[in-house]
Amino acid sequence: MKSVETEFKCQGLCQPSNWWWYGDITTGAPTEGCMIAMKHKFSGSAGIAAIVMVIAIIVSFCLLACTCGQICNKKE
Repeated sequence: MKSVETEFKCQGLCQPSNWWWYGDITTGAPTEGCMIAMKHKFSGSAGIAAIVMVIAIIVSFCLLACTCGQICNKKE
């Protein structure tokens, strides 16, 4: 939690609290929650991650179909 709070300059998950857990309290109260800060940080790479996941699912399905085909077509 300390690394998230210091890297994203946030505190709390959805709603920020009135103080920092690990930050300097003289800088003022946190202004945004960490979920919103992480969403802003990773929004650019989320589309690429979704494309990679779809490709991985397609490849996994093809491998599953090939494996089932080998099992069902045993030569006598």
